Amino acid sequence: MNWLFFALSSQFLYAVVNHLDKYLLGKFFKGGVGAMMIFTSMVNAIFLPIILLFNPQILSTPLNQALLVTSIGAFYVIGALLYLYALRIEETTKISVLWQLSAPTTYFLGVIFLGEILNFQQTLGAIIVLSGGLLTMMHIENGKFRVKKKVLTLMFGAVILFSASSLIFKLFAINFDFWSAVFFEIFGAMLTGIVLILTVPKYRKQFINAIKKDPKKVFSYNLPNEHMQMSATILFRYATMLAPLALVQVTNSINAIFVFLIAVFIAKFLPKVSEEKFSKVDVFQKVLGIIVVATGIILIEL
Repeated sequence: MNWLFFALSSQFLYAVVNHLDKYLLGKFFKGGVGAMMIFTSMVNAIFLPIILLFNPQILSTPLNQALLVTSIGAFYVIGALLYLYALRIEETTKISVLWQLSAPTTYFLGVIFLGEILNFQQTLGAIIVLSGGLLTMMHIENGKFRVKKKVLTLMFGAVILFSASSLIFKLFAINFDFWSAVFFEIFGAMLTGIVLILTVPKYRKQFINAIKKDPKKVFSYNLPNEHMQMSATILFRYATMLAPLALVQVTNSINAIFVFLIAVFIAKFLPKVSEEKFSKVDVFQKVLGIIVVATGIILIEL
């Protein structure tokens, strides 16, 4: 099946998850980013024995390679923490556009670690994508345009970690096995979650309080969300096995469109849930940001 089907399917699921994350962060975890991240890192561990059952060769993976690919899980958890902190203080649609920074970031990592050189057109496209991301973060304050530096810094850190994890995943999967890479990524995320529980008292307290308050609702809302997140990640990872990594990363631009359309749907039919702003200026800013980002990505891939 064409890689684009898997890539676009993953982006739609990611868009739904983006909105659910924002809702859950405010509804059940009350801004408790650590609690939500611990839940995320632990819940998908239930799939480890299933993957191992169908792929027992995973146990024969060389230790040094296993440790390397396990780091993907740690990158994912730390990157997701940065993303959730950004999501706590910014709208979902603007955060989604900033994910587009992953495309040029992947190119830059390729230059540093793989010796891949960008041509002029690719460099120009990367600059345009960065400009589009900055555009969505601008707001008027005392009659002047300002950029929310904290949100931009958090998301840039998250993008670097997720881009690095994609590179490591593909390198490992090519030399070993796709499902082995998935196994160690989930395993690494679980270990990182355990470390967070043991070493960060604030996160541990947030997690315990969230579970105690209403365990049925917490699990009933979070389990589908986390499994959707994992499904999106697996689809995206699989797409990278069928096409160049940078090409698959380009589909992140579609995520912003999905997120924006879902936000419009929520504002229309679930106004009590929606936290998005839809003044004419806001809509114009978001649409313009998406167009600029998409233009830059298209230029990169021409």
